[in-house]
Amino acid sequence: MTLPLKTDAAGLFADFGESIVYRPLAGKPRSVEAVVDRQPPAPIDGSPGGIRPAMIVVVRNDEQTGIGSREIDTGGDRMEIVPRVGEKPIEFRITEVGQNDEGTLELKVN
Repeated sequence: MTLPLKTDAAGLFADFGESIVYRPLAGKPRSVEAVVDRQPPAPIDGSPGGIRPAMIVVVRNDEQTGIGSREIDTGGDRMEIVPRVGEKPIEFRITEVGQNDEGTLELKVN
């Protein structure tokens, strides 16, 4: 889902973006615009039968207007995201950095 140019990314976030909170392990939380792809629930490690919402989140690959790919710490960074439209945001762990280019960054969370 990555876009090839920074300028193309602006249209994606204008049309489909929503505000989320990025909570870096080392740094201050900040609001960023993201496109959230809400996936089917994923199993919870160590909890047989347990499931948790899973999502793919696309943000601008920029430390000022989004999240820079070099600043991600998959061992501790988190995001506050609404699991379903109309619900209250909950905190999710960033588990993986996916595709990225100079315009966008894909993050897997659960």
